[in-house]
Amino acid sequence: MIVGNRKDLLSSLSLSNISNNTPKTLRLTPLFHQQNSESTLRDTTVSRGRTSRADLQGLSTTDRISHRNSKSVNLQVSPDVAAEVVKKYILPMFEIDARNSKDSARSKTFGIPRTERSRQNSAFDGPVYAELKLSEKLNQEIKSLREELEHQIQCVKRAEQEKELIKNEFGHVKEALFRSEANYAALNLELIEISKQLQEVEQCHSVLKEQAQQYQKQNSELDTKAIELGRQLHDEMAVNDKLKNIALQLHHGNSLLVMQSEIMGERLKGLFESFEFLTKAQSTEAKLAEEYTIFSAWGKEIANGYISLYSELRDVTINRDELFKDSVELAELKSELQGQRDKIYKSFKDRVSYLEQELSKTQEESVTIKQEFSTLEKKFADISNEYNRMRQRLKQFKFQSELEEKFCKNCQKPYIESENFNWSCKTHKSKFSGDLYWCCGRAGKDAPGCVSSKHISKDDEEIEIVNEISRLSNRCTSCRTLGHFAHECPRDPNARTKYEPKDELERILDVAKNKKKSHVLENDIQDRMMSLIKENMLEREATDYEITEESLENIDYAGRSFKDLLKIKKDLPFDSYVNRVSLETEQLEEDKSLHRSLKTMKTFKRKSIDQ
Repeated sequence: MIVGNRKDLLSSLSLSNISNNTPKTLRLTPLFHQQNSESTLRDTTVSRGRTSRADLQGLSTTDRISHRNSKSVNLQVSPDVAAEVVKKYILPMFEIDARNSKDSARSKTFGIPRTERSRQNSAFDGPVYAELKLSEKLNQEIKSLREELEHQIQCVKRAEQEKELIKNEFGHVKEALFRSEANYAALNLELIEISKQLQEVEQCHSVLKEQAQQYQKQNSELDTKAIELGRQLHDEMAVNDKLKNIALQLHHGNSLLVMQSEIMGERLKGLFESFEFLTKAQSTEAKLAEEYTIFSAWGKEIANGYISLYSELRDVTINRDELFKDSVELAELKSELQGQRDKIYKSFKDRVSYLEQELSKTQEESVTIKQEFSTLEKKFADISNEYNRMRQRLKQFKFQSELEEKFCKNCQKPYIESENFNWSCKTHKSKFSGDLYWCCGRAGKDAPGCVSSKHISKDDEEIEIVNEISRLSNRCTSCRTLGHFAHECPRDPNARTKYEPKDELERILDVAKNKKKSHVLENDIQDRMMSLIKENMLEREATDYEITEESLENIDYAGRSFKDLLKIKKDLPFDSYVNRVSLETEQLEEDKSLHRSLKTMKTFKRKSIDQ
């Protein structure tokens, strides 16, 4: 700033000399002196500027500004320059002032009028006081410019602080965005799982509804069968009563016939005794023989009728006993079926109430999840808006950083991003040892480098780290893993054109082998998971319905539907194979007369088992 003010001062002095109508000799001398002084000042400033640039290559913008400020404050003028300025500018002013004062005194004393040249010199030069005032004004301007410079330096510092704060905020916002994206993905997965669970619960509910309808149909069929059996029992009881009445009638008839036979026997005895006296012996014997044959035939017929009536009575009593036993067994079966129906209805009712409670819970959870999803969508929209804003601000900062002057960490030189090419930065591989570089053999410390590359700053390293982190957070759409994209996937079964064919063939063969192994492992894992799920489901159902481990081991679920009801039926007596064996043993132990009742019982129980 001091050098610039001196240049302004010299130019103002030269222009003030030229503006007046002075001779050409007077105009040329100050210009000549001015050019010489300017050349010397320019040389000194250029040499100092070169040295200052070499010193400031590894410093930041704030350090450079502070260095420049301290340099402007501590700047001093060498004695040679000061002597030249005094000789060429200050002494001629005093000489002109003394000459003008002598001319004015001479004209006053001798009364000689002043010449036009002296008037022009006096009007052009002026006193030294005016020059001092001008220097004061210049000093004030210098002070004001220094204050403005300090103010601008403070503004630059504030701008850099704001830039760092914005960078930190941008890092925090990026972290929050990554977290929100991860949370959003996790919530999406949870929502998909919950929707699958809801579908499974709805399917279970529909299956249970169908089972309930089938059970209701079976219950109605059992009721109708019980009513039919009751009707059959009533009919059989009526037939039994009729047979009892017939047996009583036959018994009374038999007793009457016995009485008649006794009476007839006595009459025959009386007739036989009377015929002996009335007729001769031969005629009486013949008649008696005829009557005896007649009566014996009648007696045989009566005895045969009695035997048939007795056998019919015995059959009727046997049928009555069978029907009585059948009625008792039917009553027991009816009570057992009613108990089983009550148990099944109660268990089914408990199961339906439990499923309704679970369905209500799942519906409440789905409502809460939907609310959370809506809130997360709102948050995601806000975060996406903030992300877009930050991207715009980053673009602005990037545009500003492209115009901003940076320092390379390798060659320690300033550069701009628009002028940064692959050959801009030139460095050496080895350090400077002695008089030359061992990497390329060039002599001199300032020799151009043998390795050419782009300029790299510390900010670029941070950006590369951020890019690497973002690359590691990328997800592949084909293999669903982090760290690469789909076109860089190592599990791609197709050959890639960027790589060598041999390496690609080896990679494809390795992928095929690993795929087979992974399929085998996946199948093993799925089988193990299914076995574990089945064991857990069995344990839960056993705890729900209080089934023991022995009954679970004896149950065969292959090829059967309605597993839960079959488990309940296993506890009931009519749905077990033991009862079949016991019925067969009872059939062997009972009399053959009970074949009909046992046959009806077996057919009824088989129908109930099949249903």
